[in-house]
Amino acid sequence: MKKIIVTFTILCFFLCPIYAKNTFEQNGELWKDLSADPDQERGKLAKLMYVRGIYDGIAFSGEKDLKKMFYIEGEGKKFYGNLIEALDEFYSDYRNINISVIQALVIISAELRGAKKEKIEELKEETRKMNLEKATIK
Repeated sequence: MKKIIVTFTILCFFLCPIYAKNTFEQNGELWKDLSADPDQERGKLAKLMYVRGIYDGIAFSGEKDLKKMFYIEGEGKKFYGNLIEALDEFYSDYRNINISVIQALVIISAELRGAKKEKIEELKEETRKMNLEKATIK
């Protein structure tokens, strides 16, 4: 019981800065921050919890249109592991760093559903431009 309480406390302390940011600041910088922990397992767990939280929110929202935007074909560790790998790859391109995690998941979902490469690149470019404009307005 004590181990569970300590683990929960550590996770809450580690994840609190995530909740303090608004949605559009939860972008590639945040994703990379989750990986910055020297303890690689804790970084993987943080990413898993983050993506799982997004997908749990989608599942509980009951919004059919929202569910259509995200790839939901799968369950469990392998499904989330694949999404995390896809996000890591997505943010390895410096041009995607200002794209929010949710927008990145929409793009990745389109790719996983089999959208044409040209369509994916067009979606990325539109999203980059939109986020660049938001970044310059601040």
